[in-house]
Amino acid sequence: MKKFIFKLEALLNLRRKREELVIQELAEAQSAEMRIFAKIVDTKKTIAALIEDSKNYKKTSIQIDSLIISRNYIELLKKQLAALEADLEKAKEKVLKVKEKLAEAVRERKIIEKLREAQFAAYRKEYNKQDNLQMDEIANNKPRGE
Repeated sequence: MKKFIFKLEALLNLRRKREELVIQELAEAQSAEMRIFAKIVDTKKTIAALIEDSKNYKKTSIQIDSLIISRNYIELLKKQLAALEADLEKAKEKVLKVKEKLAEAVRERKIIEKLREAQFAAYRKEYNKQDNLQMDEIANNKPRGE
């Protein structure tokens, strides 16, 4: 009997490749999300440090200009923080969308794999049937007493 050939092997390979690409896309989206999160943490630390410094300015004699510059910089950082938090939400949404895309790619691959498994099982069943028929034929043609 001839070798098992799955006619949709090219499609299965295509689905596997698509799944790999979506996995890579997910990794990139998660990496972008983590970078934004790290920027948020750094910005919050910077704001906290500047606020602490401005409290210390009140205890010492400092120029008003320095205090104004510090407060303006804190306000700027707060605006940047708000923008980063909005970016983080967008990044989270993208990660969710890519996860959904990955789930779909996995589902599509598994459908083809199950079809392949079913066709291979049918092939094995037919192969075993043909093998048994050949064995029966050999056994029936064998002269008695040997």
